[in-house]
This record gives sequence, structure tokens and C-alpha cells, in this order.
Amino acid sequence: MAIVQILAMMVMIVGMVMMVMPVIVVMVMMVAMVMMVIVGMVMIVGMVMMPAFQLGTAFAASANRAHHKTSNSRMVMSSPPVTCN
Repeated sequence: MAIVQILAMMVMIVGMVMMVMPVIVVMVMMVAMVMMVIVGMVMIVGMVMMPAFQLGTAFAASANRAHHKTSNSRMVMSSPPVTCN
């Protein structure tokens, strides 16, 4: 009698595992799809924002270069002559 009860419990456990398995697979697939969507959104935002960021830094660099060129030349022109005694 004990062997029959053990076999019945094993069949019940296997049946429960077989019922739960598709649910676990679906949940894992849903998590994977959400992660793929998030990664895709991050990549799209990165591709859209990166050129704008690079363009902004290019303007800042050219403005900085122009500023230094004019400020350095004015400083040189307005400085008193150097004499060595």
C-alpha cells in the first residue's frame, strides 16, 4: 500500500510541475521581451541624442577656440613692451 501512495504522490508532483512549467516559460519570455524593449528604447534615444550632443560640443569647441584666439591676441596687443636691463 505504501508503494501505491508513493507512486500516486510522484504522479501528482509530476502533474503539478507539468502544469506550472508553461506558466514559468511564459513569464520568462515576458521578462525577456520587456528587457528587449527597454534596451531598444535606450539604443534609439542614444542614437537620436548623440548627434545632437556632438553637434553641441562642436559649437562649444569652435566658440571656445574663437574666444581664445581673440582674447589671446588682445592680451598680447595690450601688454606693455618687455625690456631687459
